[in-house]
Order: sequence, then structure tokens, then C-alpha cells
Amino acid sequence: MLKQVLEQFSNPGSEYRGAPFWAWNAKLEPEELRRQIRLMKEMGFGGFFMHSRVGLNTPYLGKEWFECIRACVDEAEKLDMMSWLYDEDRWPSGAAGGLVTKDPKFRQRHLGVEVLDAVPEKKDGLLAVFAAKVDENQASGVRRLAEGGRPAAGEKVLAFSVREAELSSWYNGQTYLDTMNDAAVDKFIEVTHEAYRREVSKDFRTRIPGIFTDEPNYLHGGGNIVAWTASIPERFRAKYGYDILDRLPELFFRVDGAVFSKARLHFRDLCTELFVHAFAKRIGDWCGKNKLESTGHVLAEDNVVSQTHIVGTAMRFYEFMQTPGIDLLTEHWGIFLTAKQCSSVAHQFGRARRLSETYGCTGWDFPFAGHKACGDWQYALGINYRCQHLAWYSMAAEAKRDYPASLSYQSPWYRYYDTVESYFGRLGAALSGGEEQRELLVIHPIESTWGILIPAENESPAMKDEAQKLIHLTNFILSENIDFDFGDEEMLSRFGSVRKERIAVNQASYNTVLLPEMRTVRKSTLDLLKHFADKGGKVFYMGNPPEFVDGEKSAAAVRVYRAFAPVTEETFGKKVGASARLVSVTGPDGHELRPVLSLLKKAGDHSALFLCNHAEEFRDDQMNYGLVRDRKLTFPSAKVKVKGAPGASVFELDLSTGKIWKIRSSSARGVHSFETSFAPLQSRLFFLTENDIANVSAPEAGLACRSTENLPVHGWSFSPEDFNVLVLDHARYSVNGGKKSDRKFILKIDDELREKELGVAARGGAMVQPWLNAKAPTPKKVLSLTLEYTFECEKLPDSDCYLALERPEFYEIEVNGRKLEKKDAGFWCDICIRRLVLKPELLKPGKNTILLKSGYHPYLPGLESLFLLGGFGVRGETVTAAPGTLSIGDWVEQGFPYYAGNMVYRTTLDLRKEEGDKLTLSIPEWRGVALAVSVNGSPRKVVAWPPYELDISNELKDGRNVIEITVLGHRRNSHGPFYLKEKWPAWTGPWQLKQYDIPEKQLVPCGLLRAPSLKRA
Repeated sequence: MLKQVLEQFSNPGSEYRGAPFWAWNAKLEPEELRRQIRLMKEMGFGGFFMHSRVGLNTPYLGKEWFECIRACVDEAEKLDMMSWLYDEDRWPSGAAGGLVTKDPKFRQRHLGVEVLDAVPEKKDGLLAVFAAKVDENQASGVRRLAEGGRPAAGEKVLAFSVREAELSSWYNGQTYLDTMNDAAVDKFIEVTHEAYRREVSKDFRTRIPGIFTDEPNYLHGGGNIVAWTASIPERFRAKYGYDILDRLPELFFRVDGAVFSKARLHFRDLCTELFVHAFAKRIGDWCGKNKLESTGHVLAEDNVVSQTHIVGTAMRFYEFMQTPGIDLLTEHWGIFLTAKQCSSVAHQFGRARRLSETYGCTGWDFPFAGHKACGDWQYALGINYRCQHLAWYSMAAEAKRDYPASLSYQSPWYRYYDTVESYFGRLGAALSGGEEQRELLVIHPIESTWGILIPAENESPAMKDEAQKLIHLTNFILSENIDFDFGDEEMLSRFGSVRKERIAVNQASYNTVLLPEMRTVRKSTLDLLKHFADKGGKVFYMGNPPEFVDGEKSAAAVRVYRAFAPVTEETFGKKVGASARLVSVTGPDGHELRPVLSLLKKAGDHSALFLCNHAEEFRDDQMNYGLVRDRKLTFPSAKVKVKGAPGASVFELDLSTGKIWKIRSSSARGVHSFETSFAPLQSRLFFLTENDIANVSAPEAGLACRSTENLPVHGWSFSPEDFNVLVLDHARYSVNGGKKSDRKFILKIDDELREKELGVAARGGAMVQPWLNAKAPTPKKVLSLTLEYTFECEKLPDSDCYLALERPEFYEIEVNGRKLEKKDAGFWCDICIRRLVLKPELLKPGKNTILLKSGYHPYLPGLESLFLLGGFGVRGETVTAAPGTLSIGDWVEQGFPYYAGNMVYRTTLDLRKEEGDKLTLSIPEWRGVALAVSVNGSPRKVVAWPPYELDISNELKDGRNVIEITVLGHRRNSHGPFYLKEKWPAWTGPWQLKQYDIPEKQLVPCGLLRAPSLKRA
């Protein structure tokens, strides 16, 4: 196996490279789809997910849709790439873009409660009526009212009704699906999955590996409601022996002061069972039968409270997914708990591939270092297949606000992205062999949350504390460098067993179990753990034994716990670590390095150890980590101990270059020890094997720096690789020759025209999809619209400029009163944004005016920004002379405030080079997406993550040298978001790009911010 893994490491195939969500968000053309697939191959991707998104203007699941699917599968086959399907128009999966839920019997329902003074009149959906004394979320003296019953003095009436989900433009005028309803899910499969089977099943398993299901749930929406489906009363009575209709108040209130409710516990257990068996199992079985992988992730998977309300528990859903997955949004989330839930079930059920929908909501300026850092920690926790969010088919209209950045040709760095994909390709290949080594099983305590959560308290401080308990425990165990799996109690009841002195969950086994503090535990769990302990297994518990067993108050847990050992955080490392620790990473003080995560895998002839420096202490507030670039923790000295074969040697594999070298190590009693270090965000990969590895490089010797020479601060020559930009996103408007408005943000103008003048909904991410109006009717009302944009010219440009805009054919355009010929000069950023030649003679010193005139109606794509492009400089909203040189510092302040491309900095260096010199270029502070360096005309080398240093000894020569540093840029300063109070919002999506909190543009710094230096060693 080692030979095969090393071959894959040296040349990782498609299966180890990422496959982005490919947003199908406009009118689709097969040849353009093929062109973009070729670009994805160039970027290093191994495949793509064909994903309908906002803006789709090709009928979903129609004839043209499948022609496009077939074209993509064909092109992918030519390029040895994987074509993944996606099962919905937008998300969450289930409604099939409204095609299923146009039938009311398949629509999602929920149960709500009204607190009234009198019994309501009979109405549709009314399930039961109760009388009780009510104080906010407390109810006492609860009694069910029979027909004709009345409340007594001081009592309120609690009326429980089932309501159908409201119609929504998000579902194209329909609703979400009743995912606990077998027939509803069967209809979803018939409309969606069976359509794919009919059209492209010949490519199933070969070029189409699987289908993504996105954010399914049993309750989509907030408020004081709980999930419901028609079969619940009968199924509940059959399973638990009592009537849930008699206990409905317990789902919404704390009855008679009781914090914990058996009825709540059973209700969540049943909802989970119905959801998992109707949706996950049906789709998983269909995929298995048709040789496909069911992949994707559920909604609200990130803590015990959100899961309880929305899906029950994510772990039971994963059982029926061939490739289970998670969702990581922004660079601020450190959802280690989410990853461990998924990788635990995957390990226990032998699912080698675990997916992450990752990088969503990060924004245009998210750097390559962030791509690596967010991917690294997930791989360290067992998630090993990146579905990057998001590669756009088009930036047209609303599509450009669909969670940028686009991981495609719209981003100026796209030709350099193979650096990232090759890194993860090597990592995936290296970790492809063998099984994870984990000796600790942690019983997942979510059923304790099921018994206490009422919907009115979902967002309460108490429930925030409840959610953070398990997050804290997860982070704590990982900070002790002890890897583990979670065990779901229901799954343990079916798949748990004791084999000699090990406890097994299906295919995985462990020598140690930890019970976190729990309110309730299943009797089946107690019986299994008692049997394990009696066989010599090690069982530890934290806190007090559970008060409830199977939801009933019982002393049974206290009795059984006497066979287990108590443990605290203070004693955890010593007690639990004695049996469960396989890896130790310590600093000079002998303590575990808390921010370092580890993954150990063992194959037949080698073990792989992956270590990831998260570079920031773990946070229980798991969605509020800092920006990746601010994670600075470094560990110059670290000692690694890992269990392995006594005769093994240790090799390090460089994931950035593919080089391998043998490192010095020692071994005693089956534990290998060696020294290493971690720069910020640095990850390291080691192999332990008794076999020889060919083509091993010599390790680089660490040499002391003898001198440092700073490169200049001023006078850098430069070459922009794109046009400079003046963003024109404010205008005055008039309708039908009326009075001109004040100057306004163009997206606010678009909203006003639609809502006030035309009486239709504003555009947005939740609008009805254009494909439903692919053959738009004749508009009832057309507005005669004039838009007036202004800007200043301090220095007239010396050469042709361009006016870039979408759909120029819809407009008559005048510049300073003169008609602009629509001479198309190609595209800018995206093929939908066309460049029209604008001759310098059309401009004038001082104020300039651009008028756009159009007939505006609801079926047009809408109003968007204009862009003035050229070789000029910009200050604010004024065109100036282009600068002659750049200085070290923000290029925003040097004539390029809205510049959106790559920028080449160039300087010369006179060098006296001595034999044996190691000369390293160090770039201490900069802003952009990544760096690329060329010396004396050599091919550019990408410098993508810390430390931002590059050995250029071989490229430098004695005498005069030319050094070029290219800052790979982004579209943040040309496309926003601009008008938020925060320069770096925690989340970038459609709303943030339309939001208008402040009138001044928020621009982010770009360029070389401190002078680079040359280090001589």
C-alpha cells in the first residue's frame, strides 16, 4: 500500500482534489459550460457539483437542463474529472424548486400554540385544547379540555394547531417539503433522482460519483413552533405506549416546574427517526441501488440545541450517506464538534470519503492562506473532501451577490489556484490508506438536550450555555491531543458490542469510553458499558450520574456508574490519556501544545501522522474566531511522540512541494519521538514505516541568518495586470420625464423602481427563479427611466478608456451629452460585463456626466453598477494621472482605490553573492490573496501561506538582479461589500452587498505594506 500511496502523493488524481459548487445561475450554454470545465481543470480541481443557484434561467430539470448536464459529463470525462449532481434548485433539498410542493399534501407542516382567554372556534388544523395557569414559559395545573370544556378562573386556554408552511418566493412560490413524510420524499425522488436516472444513468459511478443533498431538515423556520407530520400521533403511541396529544403542552412549556420532560425526549426521538428513515434512508438506499454516493449535509448541525430543533441529531442521518458531510461557513467558524460528529459515524461505518462544503460567505479578499487553514483543521479532524463554495457560471444580475468570492475565472488569481489544490491533493492522497487510530469513544449527550429544550428558549442564555457545554468538551479533549469518536446512543443500541477488552461500534473499536455529564442515558447504553467494564474496559465519567434513564427518573445510573471511574478536566490527561493517548505534541515545558490538532492513520505497511497548527487557542464560542491572517501562534520547538511499529523510520512529506525526507527519531517501547516546529498555520505530515522510501531528499539544514538587507520603500516600478477602475454605483434617476431623485445607491434605486413604481418584489437571493419566467410575458407597465452618473476628471486619460456594464443593449448611453457608440471591446471580470470603448475626447476636465436611458420593467435583470476602466489614476471619485511608481504601503492610497487585479512590483538589487549563500526573500506584511515571485525573469513561484518567505538563492546572481513580486488581487474593492460599518464583516452574502449603513465606501488595504527584505544565511 505504501508504494501506491506515494505514487498518488507525487501525482494526486481527481479523487483527492476539490470539487466546487458550480453555480448554475444564468441562461446555460453547453459550450460555455465546457469552457469553464477546462478552466477548472487548469485551476487544479478534480471535479464539480452542478448546482442550481439564484439567477438560473434554464428550466430546471427540463430538456435543456439535461443537455447541459450531458455536455458537462462528456467534457469531464475527457479531462479525467468527476461530475457530481445536486438534487435541488437552490436549497434546502426536498421541494425540487417547488415542483414537488405545489401539491399541498407534500408541504412541510409545524405545530404551534396559541395562549387564549377562551376556547377557539373549531378550525382546520386544531389538534387539542388545554386549560392551564400560564406564566411566560411555565404552565401549571394543565388539563386537556374535552369538547365543550371551559377554562376556570385564572386559567388560560392553550390551543395547539398544525399549520402548513407559508408560501415563499424562496421555493418559487411554494413551500419546503414534509421530510418526515415517506410519500413526500418518494415524490421528491421521483421528480429529481429518477429524472437523473432516466437521462444520465449510463455515467453513474464512473463519471457521476454521486448526488449532493443540501441542508434537509424537519423544521425550516424559527419561532415558537415544533416539527409535525400527520403520522406522529399514531407512530408515537405505537412506539412509546402513550398519546402525545395528551402531552402537547410539554413540547412548549415547562409543566409544573419540571425542567426535563420524557414526552419532549420521546418526541424528538420520534421526529429524528421519521426524518432519517423518510429522507436519509430513502435517498441513501436509492443511491446505493443506482451505484451513486449520497453526500451533502443537514441543516443546523453545529450544536446540540440547533440540532434538537431542526434535525434531531445529525449523526443518525450520516448512517445512510455513502459520503457524509458538513458545512463550514466563513473563516470565523471553528466547528470542531460538527466535524467530529461526521467523521465519527464515517469511521464507524467505513465511509472513506467525508465531504465539507467549505469557504462559503468568506468574501472576495479571502486569501489562499485561509483556504489552506480552514481545510487543514478539517483534514486533521477526519474531513477529507472539499466542496468549495462557490464557482460562478455567471456574475449577471443578482448572481454576483451570491456569496462571493467566485472560485473561477472571475477572480484574478484563478490561474494560480492549483497551488492550493495540489497541496490538498497530496494531503488527501497521503491520508487515503488505512484506518483512523482512535482509542476514545465519547457518548454523545444530545438526548439530554432533547428533554429540556422548548422552542421559546432556543436563543436564550441558558440554551447558549447548553450548546457550549459539548463544544467546550470537544475542544478540551482535542487540546489534550487525544483523538476520539462520538457514539450516538441510538446507534450504539443497534451496533454496539464488546469484543474482548474493546468496545465496538459497527466497524470501529475503542479501549476507553467517556461519559460526559448527562441528564438522561439509555438503559441499552448502561448495559453495554457495564458489560464493557466487566470485561476490563475503561469507562470514565464527568460530573454526576444521570438522573434519568430512558427519560424516567431512576437510580439505575447511579448504581451502574459505580463500576466506572470519575474524571475531571484536571485529571483527564493523566487518567484517560494513559489508555487513549496515541499522539503527544509538547512544548519545552512538557505540556501539550493546545492549538495543535492531530490525525493518526494506520495502513498495512505504514502509519500517517498529520499535525495542524490552528495558531489560535480553541474557543467555546466556536463561530467567532478571528481572521485567519491574525492567527499568529508559533511553536519553534515541539516534541512529538507517536505509537508505531518498533522498527519504523520516520519520514516527513512536504505538502507544498511533494518532497520527502527522513528525519532523526528515537524509539522506545513502541513510541517514536522526534523534534519539529510549527510556524503560524503550519501543518506537517509524517510517515512511519519499516520500508524504504525511494527518491528521498536531504533535509534542509537550518542556518542562522547572518545579515538582512531591506528592499526599498519608494520607487518601485509596477505593472497592473488589469485596468484601473472607477466604480460608479450612485446615480440620480427620473421616471417618465419626472423630477430627478437625489443621488442614491444603484441597488436602492432598483428596489424603489420595483416596489414603488411597478408594485413587484425587489430582487434578492430569495427571489423567484428566472427560469419560471423563461418566456416572460409582455410587461403591463414599462417605465421610461433615465439614470445620471457623475464623476470628476482632474487629468484627462492619455488613451482609450472603457465603460463596463451589463446588458448594454438595453440602454441608450450618453457621455457629456454625446452618444456613446456601443463598440464592444470584450469583457471585464465576467463575460456578462461588457466593455464599451470610451474615447478620451468624450471626457472633459471637471464634472463629467453619463446618462443611461432605458425602458424599465419587471422582467429585466435589474440595475447594476457601472465601471470606468483605463490606465488612469483614481482619487475618490476623481480620475487623476496614473502614478509613475509605487511605494511600500496601501495601493488604495496611491491611485488604485478600486483596483481589482494582480499588481506586479519590480525593483533592482545589486548583490555580492558568495558561494554557499542561502538567500531568502522575506515579505513580512502585505494584503491580497497570495504572492508570486520572479527573479531575473524566472518563472513565477507562488508564495501562498506563512511564512511568506522564498529561497531565491539559485535565481540570484552576482551583480545586478531584477526582483518582481506580484500581489494577487481580488474584487473586494470593485464589487464590495462597501457600505457596512465593519471593514471585514463576519459574513459576506447577498444582504451585506445590498446593505447601506454608511455613505462612504469601506475599502480594504492592498499591496506590499512593509518593505520586503533579503536574508543571508
